[in-house]
Amino acid sequence: MIELLRQVLPYALIIFFVIKAFKEPIYLLGIPFLMFMNESVFFENLKIFRVPGRLQPALIFIWFVIFWAASKIIRFYKESQVSGNKLKLNELDICIIGLIIISVYGLGMTIIKYSDAEGVFKEFINLASLFVCYFIMKEWIYIDKPEVIVKFLFSLVIVNSVASMLYILNQGLKIDIYPKEEYVLEIFNRMQFARAFTFAPHLLTFSVAYLLIFKENKFIIYTLLLALTLLAIFITYTRSTIATAIIIFLLYFVLTGLKKRSLLLMLKNFMIYGLFGAISFVIVLKVFPESTYYLVNRFAQVAHTKSYSEPNNMKYRFIMTKRVLSKVENKDKILGNGPVTENQVPYMPELNQATSDLVWTGVIFRWGFVGLFLICLLYVLSLIKAFKFYFKSQGILSDLTLLLLLVMISQIMESFVSWTFLCGDSYATGFWYFAFLSVIVKMGSNDRFVKKELLLNEQG
Repeated sequence: MIELLRQVLPYALIIFFVIKAFKEPIYLLGIPFLMFMNESVFFENLKIFRVPGRLQPALIFIWFVIFWAASKIIRFYKESQVSGNKLKLNELDICIIGLIIISVYGLGMTIIKYSDAEGVFKEFINLASLFVCYFIMKEWIYIDKPEVIVKFLFSLVIVNSVASMLYILNQGLKIDIYPKEEYVLEIFNRMQFARAFTFAPHLLTFSVAYLLIFKENKFIIYTLLLALTLLAIFITYTRSTIATAIIIFLLYFVLTGLKKRSLLLMLKNFMIYGLFGAISFVIVLKVFPESTYYLVNRFAQVAHTKSYSEPNNMKYRFIMTKRVLSKVENKDKILGNGPVTENQVPYMPELNQATSDLVWTGVIFRWGFVGLFLICLLYVLSLIKAFKFYFKSQGILSDLTLLLLLVMISQIMESFVSWTFLCGDSYATGFWYFAFLSVIVKMGSNDRFVKKELLLNEQG
């Protein structure tokens, strides 16, 4: 039965997105997200998306472009009405263009510096896809209605919920769901706890934010999906992910309360969800007592002095970053080392390990301190735009902006314990939230969307 699930599920998911795409081409964008989720939904079983060999590193980018072109063809034959307003460059776009220029410069300098340029072009395509796909996604989704974007994002929540259920069965109930093992093993109270990360759902904090914001649409279903997602987060035993989920809840209560200028609403939400959390903790304690004690012990360890040599220690992450960057020549720290590989730089495995724990290590190495400044500026400008637009907008655009605001905050938090947008399987989709925010803010300045939202509010 499990083997049948492994074979059928990825085909069922891709068929769903393809069928939906004939009506709304944005759903083809879901397939690159499935490639990003990879083994959590057995997508590696679709060999056409996992061709081994020279194309493998850039394969997700290639498919990304193919599906984008397919969406253009579908729109052409449907004769979709495109908004009269063109997508003009904004502050976010300028930051991305700056990073593209640095990437191209890095490619040129790498070819000049190293006689052996094997793998450099593939790595360049990989890194450049992070920025190029930002513009592709903007163009891809711009002519869609906000309601369509919300439904598409919900489809990603559903896929993540399926992955969450599988993950809970595998890691929580010890059922062998996945065909291979990938575990971090730890001993607590003479019991062994396995922690799998490759198979973990990839969009947990996004799903939490979405289900919180749009829960009024289908309250019971969304609440059940939220509970499932939170249980999957619990089963990861990852303190940073749990802390991020809590911050998302708190920010949601505070921001919605401030917008409605209701301290009572804020306190009411704190009380309701606080009670919900307490009851859930008691239930989980009864169902997974050993796991609960193990997780509580992991949080208790934060208060104790630990060796700086332990990977979970934040100071250790900065030590590793300093060690890697000390091997970089001072002149290369300004604009980075570009798309070098292990063929040119032998300490690449050490860099990749450090980046997996702190994404900013890889940012400085690849694009230098100028690139670090541009990406930090990208986050700052996006947060300011999202915050201001959320408080001045209404309806579905406002909800979408709040969602993206919470996702960006969660990504900033995760960037200090993970490789987030520099994860090897997600370059093409790495900056998706920036692309969506840029489009949503543009929609907010479009008269036809504003008038529609005002009309809906009046009717409501």
